[in-house]
Amino acid sequence: MRVSVAQAAPILANLRNLAIAPQRAGTDELTGLANQARPAMPPSASSRTPKGPASRSARS
Repeated sequence: MRVSVAQAAPILANLRNLAIAPQRAGTDELTGLANQARPAMPPSASSRTPKGPASRSARS
């Protein structure tokens, strides 16, 4: 019986952590407020291109 419990304990702990993870990801642990959703894709290259007089002179 002890061997079975010793083998099952880490598996059950892992399953518990997997069940709690979505809730923890959805709320900030310090404030308890909902986290903002992150974009699935990084910003496009055009939005990362510098704009303004300095960037225009560097490209000319």
